[in-house]
Amino acid sequence: MFRGFERDCGAMAHDHERATGPWQAEMLALPQAFLLTHGALIHARAIAEGMVVDAARMRRNLDMTGGLILAEAVMMGLAPHTGRNEAHDLVYDACRLAIETDRPLLDVLVETPAVVGPLGPETLRALTDPANYVGAAPAMVDRVLAGR
Repeated sequence: MFRGFERDCGAMAHDHERATGPWQAEMLALPQAFLLTHGALIHARAIAEGMVVDAARMRRNLDMTGGLILAEAVMMGLAPHTGRNEAHDLVYDACRLAIETDRPLLDVLVETPAVVGPLGPETLRALTDPANYVGAAPAMVDRVLAGR
């Protein structure tokens, strides 16, 4: 399965493919890996159990970026119209201008003909709304809650 990696890592090879000596490395590495994983899971559980979701505060935190956090979404939406490199350059320049002028990214984008032309203001508004950029998160949450 991992033939290239197996060749480089003596502890990964099957016993019939190696001398019986390399197993000593496994005696040291495996227990430590399990202990460290156990410790990380204990901390993750403590964090998760004490977590309180404040949706309004989360939205305020996202809005503090002035839309800059969604620059990638805009670039990906623009790329089919202009090509990836051109989309990157246009959005990068818009981000820089938004920062320099202390304005929301959306305002700068709708004033940029090469961006608003192919996408339109409504699409730009949707692309710069964090609620529309959650990817597979809802499906993952549903799977976790369903116990799968």
